[in-house]
Amino acid sequence: SGNSCAIVVTFNPDSRFNERLALLKAQFPLVIIIDNASQSDARDTLEKLAMVPGTLLVFNESNRGIAAALNQGIACARDSNFGWAVTFDQDTLVSADLLADLIDVHAAIGQNNVLLGGNYEDVHKQRNFIEAKYLGQLFQERKTLITSGMLVPVHATIALGGFREDYFIDSVDHEFCLRARANGYHVFISCKPVMRHSIGSKLEASRYFSRYASFNHSPTTNYFIARNTLATA
Repeated sequence: SGNSCAIVVTFNPDSRFNERLALLKAQFPLVIIIDNASQSDARDTLEKLAMVPGTLLVFNESNRGIAAALNQGIACARDSNFGWAVTFDQDTLVSADLLADLIDVHAAIGQNNVLLGGNYEDVHKQRNFIEAKYLGQLFQERKTLITSGMLVPVHATIALGGFREDYFIDSVDHEFCLRARANGYHVFISCKPVMRHSIGSKLEASRYFSRYASFNHSPTTNYFIARNTLATA
């Protein structure tokens, strides 16, 4: 676990962000915050939070989007000699043992070239993403994951080209997973819920896209279908 850091992308985080950040800091030796040009009051708050050891804060002077911020975080993780990173949205409330659970599941999978996400409670729908009937399983293979709670290998993420910055926000996570699969990676999700997460318009906007990714194509075909669908939408 000491070789894993957290990356959180922020944009005008709410007043309870400090509580969510504290849960991450209790588990990760370093939390990297990439802020996409928050307003001055939120920026002041972030600066105070970042004074605590184990926090690295990077401010962008303009909103560069989710993908660019994630790539900045991955570069910071590499420069700080972390082999693994877990990416998060600013609104995600993690369990006290999220990192330990993800590491245990990753070890149980027993493969290299893996991306691993975590099951979560959808705050709006008030139910878990992976249904309760599957909780006896440790993990499931998936086509894609959401950004928040995704455990990624740092150097491999860079080698894959990182997150695609021209998508700015919508479907950044799905595209990255499909590209990884097209390059021989397997994508899994831990069945145990490890966080609470609000799925807002960011993911709703990409729902149509799942129609194109859900057919039984090869990962390579899935990737190009998804890329071309999104690029021309």
